[in-house]
Amino acid sequence: MNKYTLGGRAFLWKVGSNLSNKLLCGKVKRMFSVLKKVRIDDVKTDVFNLIIDDLIKQGWCANNTYNEFNSWIDYGQVVLTKNSVKLVFEWDNWTEGVIKGPKDLVSKIGRAYELNKPEFVLL
Repeated sequence: MNKYTLGGRAFLWKVGSNLSNKLLCGKVKRMFSVLKKVRIDDVKTDVFNLIIDDLIKQGWCANNTYNEFNSWIDYGQVVLTKNSVKLVFEWDNWTEGVIKGPKDLVSKIGRAYELNKPEFVLL
């Protein structure tokens, strides 16, 4: 413990207290997890559907599918998961497909299907 004096009063401050370490580590982890997430925009509809079909054939599971009255007319979303990894596929009739997920995986998909270069996701 270190002793500091402020305004004539002494107080004790423990360097590296558990609470401050946990808070700091949590913020740092969140910051770096954001930097690992990317997205690819402007995926043409036919390629978008092909990627989803191919991933499902490779063992990915479709979860959290958007099922509202306008699903896949104006907007659609499907989340694919495998081994606790999550890929989000969103589509709308204006901008077509968007793929979001971990940088290494989305980059690999982008190269395999000759898509635009992934961009970092900013919250």
